[in-house]
Amino acid sequence: GLLVSFAAGQYLSWRGLAWLGAALCFPVLPLIYPLPETPFFLTRIGKVEKSLCALKQLRSSTQEAEKEQREISSLSSNSNTSVTLWEIIQRPNLWPVSVAAGLMVAQQATGINAVVFFASSILDAGGEGTDSSSSSVLLGIVNFLGTFVGIFAIIKFKRRSLLKASTAVLVVSLLTLSLFFWAQEAGGHITTVAKTLYVVPIIALLAYMIGFSLGWGPIPWVFMVEGIPSLVRGKAVAVVVAINWASAFLVTKSFAWSMSTLGAHNTFLGYAVATFISAILLHRTMPETLGQSAAQMDRLYKKAV
Repeated sequence: GLLVSFAAGQYLSWRGLAWLGAALCFPVLPLIYPLPETPFFLTRIGKVEKSLCALKQLRSSTQEAEKEQREISSLSSNSNTSVTLWEIIQRPNLWPVSVAAGLMVAQQATGINAVVFFASSILDAGGEGTDSSSSSVLLGIVNFLGTFVGIFAIIKFKRRSLLKASTAVLVVSLLTLSLFFWAQEAGGHITTVAKTLYVVPIIALLAYMIGFSLGWGPIPWVFMVEGIPSLVRGKAVAVVVAINWASAFLVTKSFAWSMSTLGAHNTFLGYAVATFISAILLHRTMPETLGQSAAQMDRLYKKAV
């Protein structure tokens, strides 16, 4: 989506780009129909056979599907038919839901939406030698390819380890951007040198997109599925996603103000500090979910109460 937007944005007006975005929603509809319904939901409403069929479609073997169905049935037999918002913030749900919400806020604190939405403006500020439109397309391509790297990484590596690696790349990239824009405003010989290094913000942004695709991009969404207890997941996911987009709105809305008032170097320095602090705080509280079933995670939370 970003790649199409960056590429089409070179040729279309904002109105044309909006129409293109609306049109691209329709091809998604037929792709939704082959997807099975959530097994946990089917079990809770008494459609155990359909739940097992869905699991057979999703899992690699019948034995694995049947084992998971037994776990889901056991969890569902001990659950109420409805969950209130109050239950989401009660033990043992408070810990995982708080971590999920924290991951979403931290994801936006990396500045991702500001960087994506204002990529051309950032590159324009990088100097006269920068072709912002072509560089934006390059960012879209790298983000697209980086997504596939993230998919394979999520399968093989621990979530906490990926967050560490992602944080390292993001912090270095953001500090590089901050230093570059500081050099542009420092004056004298430093500014003269900085103007010849217009490729630096391009490289830093490319590294930023790759680092984001490795950890901070996918892991908050993966943790929602793997880490939030099954019994409250439906309503909890709605709350957590709302927190994500509220954070995205605040970060995006404040970016232009921050660039004009605090300066580009302080803006990117702030994102680097926020990313680093978020990683430290969440590393202490986020449970590892790789290879853990919903039943195993639920038992972990109950033992911690």
